[in-house]
Amino acid sequence: MKGGLQGPLNWYVARVRALDNKDDETVPNENYPFRTPTLFVATLKDVVCIPSVNEAQLRKYCDQLSVKEIDSSHWVMFEKPNEPNEAFAEFLAKL
Repeated sequence: MKGGLQGPLNWYVARVRALDNKDDETVPNENYPFRTPTLFVATLKDVVCIPSVNEAQLRKYCDQLSVKEIDSSHWVMFEKPNEPNEAFAEFLAKL
């Protein structure tokens, strides 16, 4: 697809077709907590992945969660590509 949407859309295709469900079932529950620094880029105008809901879920599993809020919709990488890249760079610089 023109404009680079094929990669992001493939995730939805896999979820709808349940292509990774069997793989997900093989992961032991004790492997779910992340003990490493984790960045969540919350897009404040996202009606698909509601930031507050996702942050609450992530806090259950990530003991070193950092959150960067960006005033964008779900497709932040197309709307404001510099802002997530800056967030990633800032996050990585702290590691």
